[in-house]
Amino acid sequence: MSATTVQNNTRTFVAGEALDAYLLVKVESNGTVVKATATAAEPKIGFTVAPAASGEAATISLTHGGGTSYATASEALSIGDIVYGDAAGKLSASGSSGDKVGITLTAATTDGDVIEVAPIHS
Repeated sequence: MSATTVQNNTRTFVAGEALDAYLLVKVESNGTVVKATATAAEPKIGFTVAPAASGEAATISLTHGGGTSYATASEALSIGDIVYGDAAGKLSASGSSGDKVGITLTAATTDGDVIEVAPIHS
């Protein structure tokens, strides 16, 4: 993880499933949040700050809240990579142009590494 301080706006949602920390989430029609997928058109809202069990409160670092967020990589990533959501709420360097999530500010060497991401809005 980066040595910088993450300052970001957060919001609490109800977890619609068990969520690990630092996963990209989307909002369901009932207002809960679940892991985002690789689908470009889904309403991705931000990243989990800590683990949450299904039905519990989940604090989300909002992608439109300003600042940076911590995220989980699904593969090796370099600083400056444009990243996209994958099927498990993690980030990868491949995806559709309409599904850009952010730019990596720290590198990942393998699946599961926690990285710092500056959100971008496509």
